[in-house]
Amino acid sequence: MKQAFQIKITLKNSKPSIWRKVLVPIDTTFTGLHHVIQDAMGWEDCHLWEFQATDFRIGKIREDNNFFGWNDDDDKVDSDATKVSSFFSGEKKKIKYWYDFGDDWWHDIAFEKIVEVKDDQQLPFCVKGALNCPPEDCGGIWGYYRMFQILGNPAHEEHEDMLEWVGEDFNSEMFDLEDINRKLSFCKK
Repeated sequence: MKQAFQIKITLKNSKPSIWRKVLVPIDTTFTGLHHVIQDAMGWEDCHLWEFQATDFRIGKIREDNNFFGWNDDDDKVDSDATKVSSFFSGEKKKIKYWYDFGDDWWHDIAFEKIVEVKDDQQLPFCVKGALNCPPEDCGGIWGYYRMFQILGNPAHEEHEDMLEWVGEDFNSEMFDLEDINRKLSFCKK
């Protein structure tokens, strides 16, 4: 048997809630957790990101010692060098994850518990979840809901453009656990 963190990822302000419950190795770095969130939620990993705790930020620190190219006075922690276990010591804790600094996709990350899993258990692994991830670059959660208003109104002047952009196959209700776990099996750790 081996141990894993059970983590719940919830897209803030999504109604009904878009979420995933995942198992990650105890030795996962915050960069690794970023990749897990990307794959589990269905993001494309093409925007800047960071984690935010009460008194510090966690993210990629470039070679010039800037955090995402910003040079400010906030306390910054290197996501490559910091393990999730250094933050989560066993009791429930939460941290925020911010993806795409323009669309502002905020996620609540709840560290629920440490679980025992079989030695051959794939990690990371999605246990369950709900709903499809919004498409990239749709304008954040509010743009996502605006997209549905436009798609639901064939007379809207942007209806055809929106339908062409999002595609006729997009299904907000879809949650494909098998596909998510296939992606997680290739996840960068």
